[in-house]
Amino acid sequence: MKNKTYFHINEISWKSFTEKEWSQLRWKEILNKKRGGTKEFIFGYAELDSGGKFPLQTHPQAETDFILSGKAIVRLGKRKVELESHSAVYFPSKAPHSIESIGEEPLCYIYTYACEKLGNNIEMELASEKMADQVDILNNPKTRWAVAEEFEPWFFWEPSKGSKGISMRKLFNFEYGNCREMAVGTFMLPSGIHYTLHYHDQPEIYYTLSGRGIIYVGNSKIEAFPGIGIYIGERIVHGADVLGPDPLHVYWVYGTETMGQNFNWTPVEDIYTETKKI
Repeated sequence: MKNKTYFHINEISWKSFTEKEWSQLRWKEILNKKRGGTKEFIFGYAELDSGGKFPLQTHPQAETDFILSGKAIVRLGKRKVELESHSAVYFPSKAPHSIESIGEEPLCYIYTYACEKLGNNIEMELASEKMADQVDILNNPKTRWAVAEEFEPWFFWEPSKGSKGISMRKLFNFEYGNCREMAVGTFMLPSGIHYTLHYHDQPEIYYTLSGRGIIYVGNSKIEAFPGIGIYIGERIVHGADVLGPDPLHVYWVYGTETMGQNFNWTPVEDIYTETKKI
């Protein structure tokens, strides 16, 4: 399909490093500039076997990760935190960080690099302890770099639909974590509820965590199920419906380096409650 903007992890081949220091990590780039046309992001899926460690390293682009399964010790500068599934981390630009798999099963997570201003060439370098000592971002009281999804309460989007409508959680943005490059969160769409077709200036990525549904992007209807990543360009109309009895749980990332974090969410249809006829 020409100009395809969505891919499932099963469609993508594994990549790995040849250097010994990095060799324990394997990953799949689900969306990038060539695959999906995501000039604002690199989005992918990564795994570390139990006991595996990705060393202390740094790169110019800011990064966010969301743990799908497994347990990890994640480090930013001199600080460490133990995280489990459905936890997220934010690594600011050039901040030394590392991740270690400590559970009995592999650590599986999705990652996003912010590429709007610095481009899609991710130049990783091993970081020294001296570099870690110099991280001052953690001294900013507004900085939150690790959070469990369940820590954030749900809030209801599209208020005319009331409490049975779509629910949102914010994980990172300028207000939540001093993250300027991206806005990151999750939403839950119940069965039988329609997410209104709309657009906004910022580009966005959807990744299905659980459930099944239809994501409308422009003129396309994309079947959403766990493992699929979808790129939604700036001002592209999109919305969603659920397939089946279970809610659709989606991880989302906005690119905010260029357009900022004032969101002009604009509907292009009447706001109604019931699901569309698919």
